[in-house]
Amino acid sequence: MTMTQLKLTLKAQEVKTALGALPARVAENVQKKAARRVFKPLAGEMGRRWLTADFRGPSAKHRLAIAQATQFDVRRQGAGLGAPIRIRLGVRYGRKGGEAAKGRQKVWHLLENGFEHRGSGRHVPGRQISRSWADGALPGALSEMVDLVLQFAADALKKGTNGAR
Repeated sequence: MTMTQLKLTLKAQEVKTALGALPARVAENVQKKAARRVFKPLAGEMGRRWLTADFRGPSAKHRLAIAQATQFDVRRQGAGLGAPIRIRLGVRYGRKGGEAAKGRQKVWHLLENGFEHRGSGRHVPGRQISRSWADGALPGALSEMVDLVLQFAADALKKGTNGAR
């Protein structure tokens, strides 16, 4: 997945305490469930941002491909159950970008970050659409994720004490 790197970390003490009271596998599942709940709508929002972007150059097909290939993944960073969870939100290149993408999304990094124009030698600046959107949207998503992690951890503890699954 290609993306502009923006690293955010959950460092709330109450989250550490709540997750520490759970078994490692359950704590990991709680974090992943909360991340998926928060980031699924954000992926759609970022895709819509690309659809409505004001561009002179790239065709509507390319913008549609970028919007459709905007995805997220939640996975463990490293081996073992205690490893931190990484959430990546970006544009997936290749066939897995979606049926309408078909490789057309491969201009995303040029539009986002800019490039050196071969013919004229001038620098074409990037629009930083994804980065500027992420700078505004993701801090709020983190606070929402903290609330969801606490809620899901409390639910998991309740289920564990009752013996119910």
